[in-house]
Amino acid sequence: AFALFFYLGVAHESYSASFVRNDPILTVVLRKAYSVLAFAVLGYAFNFAATRSWRPLRVLEGALLVSAASALIEIAQDLHGSQEGFAWNAGDVLLGALGGALGVALARRAQRRSGH
Repeated sequence: AFALFFYLGVAHESYSASFVRNDPILTVVLRKAYSVLAFAVLGYAFNFAATRSWRPLRVLEGALLVSAASALIEIAQDLHGSQEGFAWNAGDVLLGALGGALGVALARRAQRRSGH
């Protein structure tokens, strides 16, 4: 899951495909919503992997793990010529942490419901 999100986060094609014509605010809102959703999927997947090999992640652990993954994507974007500044990058990492926490929380809830 991370490899796919890493590629999509760095590929110029996916970045330019997400523009909404004549509405830069809507473009930003949609990108940030996608970011939280994508990182929630990653948090869910990380929790699944941890549960299979070790134990379920705590929500804070998931947030930290996914925010690290988000930071790697931000670094790669910077190396590929992104014009976003530090504030945007930091905000994206925080959204990654939020998505990761959400994904782990949803995964843990699903595990409790299924009796695992």
